[in-house]
Amino acid sequence: MKDKGFKFPTELFFFYGLHSLKRKLDQESIRAFDIPELLSEVLLLKLDQTKIESFHNCRNMRNLVAHGNPPALNLRQVVALNHFLRELALEIDAHIIENFFVLEV
Repeated sequence: MKDKGFKFPTELFFFYGLHSLKRKLDQESIRAFDIPELLSEVLLLKLDQTKIESFHNCRNMRNLVAHGNPPALNLRQVVALNHFLRELALEIDAHIIENFFVLEV
């Protein structure tokens, strides 16, 4: 099939994802607000609603600090936010390594 130029749907959708990412990058810089959408639509990482809401909560906390209105957080809350971001980063890393890195031998 490959000899006849057949392309599997996953290969065709890959180019759509790249095109969507390029269009997003051409518009302006990527905003933190867009990260969950890019992760799920471009990298096809499955994010449940809880993770998306937690991400936006962290982003909102960061924005409050950046604009001079730091939220009142105790150490337990800060550690929980840090833990969430670290786990999300590890999940993204593992997903990219498993699905997008190809070793050529």
